[in-house]
Order: sequence, then structure tokens, then C-alpha cells
Amino acid sequence: QDDTEGNIDPLGFSAMMKTGHYLYANKGKKAQLEVLRTMMFFIEWNLIRQTHFFTNTEKEFKEKARRCRCNYDNRTINMTTVISDDEQIGQYARSEYGGYANVVIIQNSKGHVFISTASMHFEINLDEVIRRLRLEELWSKGIRANKYDPLLTSTALYKDAEEWHYHKAAGQIMNGSLSAPGKKRTNLPFGKIVLIVKGALADTVVARRAISQEAGTVEV
Repeated sequence: QDDTEGNIDPLGFSAMMKTGHYLYANKGKKAQLEVLRTMMFFIEWNLIRQTHFFTNTEKEFKEKARRCRCNYDNRTINMTTVISDDEQIGQYARSEYGGYANVVIIQNSKGHVFISTASMHFEINLDEVIRRLRLEELWSKGIRANKYDPLLTSTALYKDAEEWHYHKAAGQIMNGSLSAPGKKRTNLPFGKIVLIVKGALADTVVARRAISQEAGTVEV
């Protein structure tokens, strides 16, 4: 497939192999064989992942995933929610096989929740989602906070609501991750999180105007 696409991906297998051979062309046959062995390893690894994707992940998705439509900025978008430990299930949900989900909410068996977005045509802003999640997390602990506090949408951790990390550039909200498996899980039930996300997405434009007015600015 990589060859038929004309090697447009500089990190594609054939492009990487050509680069490897170019760099080690004058290093002897032993070095070139090492390039081949390395590429065969990556091809086999990718094949294993693809096989898993179209067997285990597909089965898990069909059995556990729930798909729905929700509103965002006067548009109707696709949302998928699922409880799963499969590392590829979010990718499956966003693919053509999973119905091109614009928003995916995943909870793993430890209770950690991951929210991600994907849209080929427009960006989905999660500011209102993270603001409401952090507020709800604070309220679940009996802590009151100013709902218009601009720091609630900060990419940094918010005091007393450290469960939620906001990666705005990537369109992700994470309660724990592969790099932070020890993160405390959220106090919020998964069903409530889904409702919060749906409501926040539907109210994003209105909420932005309200926050701008509270801050004394005018949003055009």
C-alpha cells in the first residue's frame, strides 16, 4: 500500500527502507542486512497491530461501543462512548469502520477516562468540556469554585481537580494516561461524564459568550 501511494509518507515503510539503504549504501552488506532486519521487525509489528485491529478491537467495539449524535456549534457530530482496555479502540472509533467518530470517550477497567476529538473539516474546542468536568470534580469533593475562573480551561493542572489534564492542541482530555498510570481516577461516574461532555459541546458557543461578558470583553 505504501508503494502504491507513491511514498508520500516520509515515515512509510518503503520510504524508510530507501533512506536506510541510502545512508548505509557504502557501509557493506552486513550494514544493509541490518537495515532489512530492522524493517522486517517493524513490518511484522505493524502486521500484528493491524491483525489485532481487525479482529480483537473490531469485536470489542461491536460488543461494547455506544454511538450517538450530539450538537456542536450548530452542527451534528458523531460521538462514541465505550468501556474498554483495548489501546486501539479509540483509533477504531475514529476510523471509517467505527463510523468516523468526532468525539470518543473511553473508560478503562481502572476507572480512568480519556476524551479525544477528531475532525477532518473543523476543530472541536473542548474548553467548555474541561471547565465543566473540573467544576464537577471540585463539587464532588465539596469544594466550591468560581465557574468563570479562566484557569478552569488552562492546559495546566487545576488545584484540587488534578485528576483532569487538558491537552488543548491535541484535542484531548485525560484522566490518567500511559505516561501517568498512577493518576488518581475521577470521582465522577462514567454516565455523568458522558452527559457533561454532550451538554458542554452543545453549549460551547453560548458558554464562551457568557464567559467573555463576565470577563468584561466582547466576543465577535
